[in-house]
Amino acid sequence: MNNHQLVFLQEGWNSIAYYSLNSNPKTLIIFVHGFGGKSIETWGDFPLYIKNYSEFNSTDVIFYGYKSTTTPAIGSAELFYKHLRGLVNPKKKLGDISRNDTIVNYKQILFVGHSLGAVVIRRTLLDAKRDNCSWLQYCKIILFAPAHRGAHIHRLVIEGIPNSFKLIGSIAKYIFQSLNDLEESSSTIKDLISDNISYLDDPNNNAFTIAVDIVSAVNDRVVLKNRFCQDPNPLAIEDKGHISVCKPILTEYEEPFEIVKKNL
Repeated sequence: MNNHQLVFLQEGWNSIAYYSLNSNPKTLIIFVHGFGGKSIETWGDFPLYIKNYSEFNSTDVIFYGYKSTTTPAIGSAELFYKHLRGLVNPKKKLGDISRNDTIVNYKQILFVGHSLGAVVIRRTLLDAKRDNCSWLQYCKIILFAPAHRGAHIHRLVIEGIPNSFKLIGSIAKYIFQSLNDLEESSSTIKDLISDNISYLDDPNNNAFTIAVDIVSAVNDRVVLKNRFCQDPNPLAIEDKGHISVCKPILTEYEEPFEIVKKNL
């Protein structure tokens, strides 16, 4: 790994960053996992692509972690926004380079979300809009198997948590608070949709809240696949499920990497 330095972040929960040794990176990518996911494990071979492919040489990459099962989605979004306002400021020297960056220094910020991560990202960016954050004009969103229209809770529990914790019904929703936010009829989902519609109805707003790419697993039975506002048609992936659709595999399943690469 000659072009990046691995940094363990205080922001979030078990968050990891690959900070570019380039003294003036222009792009920041932030990966946000879904329900039951982990900051870096959710994303398959993406760390290998970052280390080995020149497309990432001048890019800072953060694998953001949060307590996706026990914290309500709104709370996770509030914390994510809090951390974003301070990012990115490496806590130690990067190689021979001293960096003192903030999020406003980037010319492009790419948010990549999986499942519940789509809800957290969208809510966070809409909250940032209320504060008229200048960096929103540089933002793009890529979503894999997004749960922004809700999910089938029982199936999400089965696929999203270890076997020893498979619970159903009201017990699961009591223990795993974020499940309540993913009910199709939840105020979290309804408010997310209505706030997006209100934002997009204003012709003076830019399109940061519209995803540039949606990736859908054909056989995904976890999330509700109804279109979200003005998002584009999804890229349909065969032979991948809800969990595996966002995990690239070197030389075998490279669509996730190719989608991120084309947006750099």
